[in-house]
Amino acid sequence: MDDLVVRPMSAKSIITLLNHLNIKDTGDLEEKVITVGANEGVELLRASMQTKTVLTAVFLGGKKESSIKSEPIH
Repeated sequence: MDDLVVRPMSAKSIITLLNHLNIKDTGDLEEKVITVGANEGVELLRASMQTKTVLTAVFLGGKKESSIKSEPIH
């Protein structure tokens, strides 16, 4: 699943998402902080017109390397 959805962060929305994705073990999850500026917004818009897997294409690199910087949370 690769749905581009933006929601306010709350405990309820997180629990609902985990249930929807049938995730039982939260140890399998990885949290990342991603900085999105004007250039990254354009990259997201471009990808949204070219693929149905926007988040994967932009944030995980897809076939080309993304210019969006991300770093794991410690």
